Amino acid sequence: MGREQPEPTAQRCINESDPIISAQFTDGVIFLRPLHMGDAADHLAGEDEAIARWLSGGRSTIETVQTYINSCEEQWRNNGPRKAFGIFDVASGKLIGCIEANLDPPVSPGQANVSFGIFSAWRGKGIVGRAINLMSEYVRGANQIRQMVARISLLNTASLKAVQRAGFRLVRVVGEPEGEMAHFVRDL
Repeated sequence: MGREQPEPTAQRCINESDPIISAQFTDGVIFLRPLHMGDAADHLAGEDEAIARWLSGGRSTIETVQTYINSCEEQWRNNGPRKAFGIFDVASGKLIGCIEANLDPPVSPGQANVSFGIFSAWRGKGIVGRAINLMSEYVRGANQIRQMVARISLLNTASLKAVQRAGFRLVRVVGEPEGEMAHFVRDL
């Protein structure tokens, strides 16, 4: 508790012309970079019951992960509204989760919906807060985004606690097709 996190800093790759490889952000402990096909096997291996239930919408296969990553790459290439990053451990370079911002979701103008999943071995280590800090750096410069929104099932207690620790505040609870969802916001 109360651990200070370094200010996130943008770190760019050499090839600025390719948005899939040029967007990288690090705080010295983790780094975010767009997912690519080489991440598919690790992404699938990291999926446990919690990620399958709360993020993936069910158990994934290598084919569904590849389809998802292909879609993510297309979003980057075409400057689409959905920006998915892998979360990587700086020390090992290992994929430890993912985070996504949707700049065109069913939320208010000036807001980006954010979702995340941390692999089980890395939970409880402040990774969500670090990833959200880095994601906020990215979305701050995108399309006049002023707030990040996290929509979380009331049954997902771990994520409810994680976003509160990451500086989000609860604004309402809404009945959605997925069930009762808590809507949190964080100013950028």
